[in-house]
Amino acid sequence: YDREANVWFLADERSGRLRNISTETKQQITREVSEWVEEEQATLFRRLRRTEPLKADPVERDGHESLGIILGDTHFGDVVEKEYWSDEDGEYVTQEVFNPEITADCIARLGEKALYFRDLMSSVATFDDVYLFLLGDIGTGNEVYERQHVDTRGTLRDQIEWGVSALFQLIRTLAEEFETVQVRGVPGNHGTDKPSAAIGVNTDLITYSWVDDRLRDSGFDNVDLRYSETHEYLNTTVRGWRCHIRHGHDELEHVDETAASSRDWRGLVDEFDFDFSMKGHHHSPSFHKVMNKYPVFAAPSPKPGGEFPSRIGKPDVSKHRDLGWVFGISDDRPVTWQFLADER
Repeated sequence: YDREANVWFLADERSGRLRNISTETKQQITREVSEWVEEEQATLFRRLRRTEPLKADPVERDGHESLGIILGDTHFGDVVEKEYWSDEDGEYVTQEVFNPEITADCIARLGEKALYFRDLMSSVATFDDVYLFLLGDIGTGNEVYERQHVDTRGTLRDQIEWGVSALFQLIRTLAEEFETVQVRGVPGNHGTDKPSAAIGVNTDLITYSWVDDRLRDSGFDNVDLRYSETHEYLNTTVRGWRCHIRHGHDELEHVDETAASSRDWRGLVDEFDFDFSMKGHHHSPSFHKVMNKYPVFAAPSPKPGGEFPSRIGKPDVSKHRDLGWVFGISDDRPVTWQFLADER
């Protein structure tokens, strides 16, 4: 019993986790989080203004290719438990199958798989640089949905620190292997202090900014980092091809599998005039060609489905988690080959 808060807590293995939940009102929590986000942004703006932006022109030799890596929906801070039958114990046991440590390992593993695919394809292509596309929801946020605190570990600050550390290590690994690393990012919808938060208070942007700061401080001269601060999408070019990047929470789950989704993506092609595109959010990987011409990647998430997918009739019984897409880009085609990388 917490006398100061006048709250009783369950005396079981969950008690420590429950006691970490603030007894302040939701309005107080929201206000304090918003104030902290604004202070963090102000600190970053001051730091970044004192240094030169990361800029490295892409290396695009004729006849060579660039490597593309798509990563999103890492959801640092989420914890997923699964109950399964153990033949060894002769009973059902509960195990954590997703937590911040596993998330960091997944990002590192994606980097390893990208280099593996690079080496695998080196018999038919030579790679100059690498593009790392970050699709948002790096951190899982706070109060995005009711009772989210039950499914998470750590504060927003912790989520940002975990994300910055994992992305910095990934970019550093890639910078040692390629002539340049071109990082392009968009914010997701989970990196907020509340569902209706404006894009400007998105913690994905703080994560990208701290990665930017750490890379500048470390003296990298072959990394170019750009991310959208005012829109939930980013348009860029890769080897002359127009690329449209979006998180995907405003779109349907499917890309070109239903009449409605096909209609929506034809509209996006018409609006943004892209050659290829990518989205995340739905944790459902796919690769389609809109109107049989414009490649669109839907990115996976390393986070396995928990109770919610089971409740809506879409249980996750996968044995291996998908990590992201790795693909090639040439002067002749925006997508020359693609692999869906998993943890194996």
